[in-house]
Amino acid sequence: MINTSATLAASSKEIANTVKSRHAMQEETLSTFLAQRQQRGEIPAHCRPQELAQYLSCILQGMSISAREGATLEKLQSITQTTLRLWPELLKL
Repeated sequence: MINTSATLAASSKEIANTVKSRHAMQEETLSTFLAQRQQRGEIPAHCRPQELAQYLSCILQGMSISAREGATLEKLQSITQTTLRLWPELLKL
């Protein structure tokens, strides 16, 4: 079992809808945040906030699963540091 919510979602339409809704809200919040930073000139104009939000949302969801499976703080911090190292490259896309 990789993820309890995914397993439960497979057996319950209500849980599936809740999980999907929360993921969509998280992604929309990230997209809005990134678009605001873009308007302030902190993110290049050519970047697509929605695509960056999709990527970051996947990273956060994966980290959440890892944490539930017992990942150490050090492992989660390592994932965060890797993402931050990749950030300049992501802004070039």
